[in-house]
Amino acid sequence: MAADFVLVPVQPPPFQGLAFVETLRLANGMMTVRPQLRIQLVLNRCKRRASVKRDLSQALADYDPPAPTSSIAERAVFTEAMENGRLAFELPHSRAAVQEIAALAAEVERIVS
Repeated sequence: MAADFVLVPVQPPPFQGLAFVETLRLANGMMTVRPQLRIQLVLNRCKRRASVKRDLSQALADYDPPAPTSSIAERAVFTEAMENGRLAFELPHSRAAVQEIAALAAEVERIVS
């Protein structure tokens, strides 16, 4: 594994449920080979006002290290960008999505610095 930092996207149920546990198990197993490896979870494809997001955020807060406070909402602009081979920021109605990605990027930058 060449990475020093792994960002694991976690989707709320019913999309992914707790399927991310296997990914975490694999990543944590790599820490025996690469002790400097840092793993962070990030909420992805969350409904903006869903109670599931709040519950999952609270559960991830107990994970060590805790998940970043930034999360990525489920937005049609991400699907549209992917379908058209574009980036979300290239689309005219992407302001909120771009702000979320920028906030997550800034938080990751602080974590790895």
